[in-house]
Amino acid sequence: MSSSKFFFKHSFRDINRRKFHFCLSFCSVFIVVWSALVINTLVEKGPVIFLKMAEGIQGQYDGIIYPTKQFMGLEDYENVEGIFVNYTRVQKITDKKYNLAPRKQFCDSHVGADQNEPLRNSMCLMLMDTELERSINLGSRYPFKPMKEGECFINEDQAMLMKVELGD
Repeated sequence: MSSSKFFFKHSFRDINRRKFHFCLSFCSVFIVVWSALVINTLVEKGPVIFLKMAEGIQGQYDGIIYPTKQFMGLEDYENVEGIFVNYTRVQKITDKKYNLAPRKQFCDSHVGADQNEPLRNSMCLMLMDTELERSINLGSRYPFKPMKEGECFINEDQAMLMKVELGD
């Protein structure tokens, strides 16, 4: 007990004599400990951060199953063979072990255009089950409510190409 009393007595006396040195050393130790904690947290949480960033860019999916032999990438995908994946059969085969959500994409090169016009009038229609995707955290950034029968969302460019207005 007397040794700790001796230590604290001399420590406080030294702090009172050299306040600037104490503040400087306290701040430097605080910065080093704080930096170590921040770096440790970033290393620990880094994979989750990068995964979330990648999901935001790519649409929050891990894999895509295409039924076609001529898959050229997401941007150039066209199902020219007219072959589709049977979602019900896939669910039965996998015993619903995986979070799967079906989507159907129809693309047309000349929506509302003459056959002589260039392909700039191409348009795609995506059918998806937003409630199912939200339940498996696939469409968590999809801002729209589920649509009713006969409703669809299109952007302004598509509306101008098809010459449609709100309510058509």
